[in-house]
Amino acid sequence: MSVWFGIVAIMPVQAGDLDSPGGPTDAASQMFTLDAIYNRLDTGAAGAKSGFAEPTTGPTAGTGRTLDAVMGKAPAVHANAAATTEVLSGKTFWGLSAWAWGLRTGSMSNIGAQTITPGTAAQTITQGYHNGSGMVAGDGNLVTGNIRSGVTVFGVSGKTEVVDTTSGDAVTGDLLFGKKAWVGGSEITGNVAAGANVSGGNGLKAFTIPDGLYSGSKTATANDTNLVTGNIRSGVTIFGVAGKTEVVDTTSGDAATTEILAGKRAWVKGVEVTGTRPTAPVPKTGQTPTVPLNPAPTGSDGDLQKGVAWPSPRFTDNGNGTVTDNLTGLVWLKNANAFGSRIWATALTDCATLNTGEAGLSDGSVEGAWRLPNRRELLSLIDDGRYSPALCNAAGTGQWTSGDPFTGVQSSYYWSSTSLADYTGLAWVVHLGYGYVHYDGKTITYYVWPVRSGQ
Repeated sequence: MSVWFGIVAIMPVQAGDLDSPGGPTDAASQMFTLDAIYNRLDTGAAGAKSGFAEPTTGPTAGTGRTLDAVMGKAPAVHANAAATTEVLSGKTFWGLSAWAWGLRTGSMSNIGAQTITPGTAAQTITQGYHNGSGMVAGDGNLVTGNIRSGVTVFGVSGKTEVVDTTSGDAVTGDLLFGKKAWVGGSEITGNVAAGANVSGGNGLKAFTIPDGLYSGSKTATANDTNLVTGNIRSGVTIFGVAGKTEVVDTTSGDAATTEILAGKRAWVKGVEVTGTRPTAPVPKTGQTPTVPLNPAPTGSDGDLQKGVAWPSPRFTDNGNGTVTDNLTGLVWLKNANAFGSRIWATALTDCATLNTGEAGLSDGSVEGAWRLPNRRELLSLIDDGRYSPALCNAAGTGQWTSGDPFTGVQSSYYWSSTSLADYTGLAWVVHLGYGYVHYDGKTITYYVWPVRSGQ
């Protein structure tokens, strides 16, 4: 312990005069200990000097402060040290800047309380110390309802309905009775009567609409009793009235009376014509000068080719399971073998109950639309210019070529709906391979080919 005090006693001597200021017990020889210096730096404690005292015991391990500990508490230069201008005037502080080290006195102005009233321009806040009693002035009128639409004042947005009405030029006579509007800063009330529905007289296309303010629900009607569907062409709509399907422009018509069936009427170029052509004319057989004899004998069918010419094409595939014969107008089931062979009574029933969804049909047919063809209808399919098969081809040329649009045609007999006269147990059949016409008992099975439409 005496060694530690010796060090303390020597240190101040090294810092100043080498001569002792006094004896060991003299007050002038007293000095601060390292512990007192540490506490001063650590807590600001005043501390007290002490003189030399003879130790009574040996040193105690771990007591006292080291020079490193003291230095750890000593202030050091700091990069963010305060300047005198940043400390209130008259206030002292310890400067930590390398160029302004030690005790310093602040020079910052003491502004005290500062009150700022907002204006239209930004205002500079005075530099210096503010004591916290100042304020930024407020105004109770700074609310949304007092600010124009589209304008924001100090963060308060204007009300949508608050607008500058300078541009308004309406007068009371421009507004509906009782309705209000703002014009040039003044509120005005309308005095115009509300308009009602207006109807013109029959045949009057232009008429006067009385003065008034009309809402979107009011109507103005020009009446004309001739403005009806039956007087408007198909596909045309006039003032919301659609034309009638049968009212058409007949300019393109070119049919003559001889080209229209007797008694039938049609319109051609605006004129109604009545046909004179005989009903159900006999068609050509299909034989030509080269079929079956070449040359055809004079006066023979192949030579004369009498009868109504076949249309070209003779048949049209309708794409829905049906085929139309353009000569007779009959519509045949495309599949000529939809039911196989049947007795006569069953053949009648099969045809009568045929409908869409059966036998490849998609034409919307319902039960009762189809039937078993009669003998003459079956014979209309025979081409006497062909053999095995004798069925007419699609082109209607009557030549030895295939090309009909049907499927499943059998080179065999097909039932007709025609019974043999005076023999109710027999019915006529037609062979589509050779063109034969025969009759047989109704309990025999033959093929069935449904048909619809026709005369």
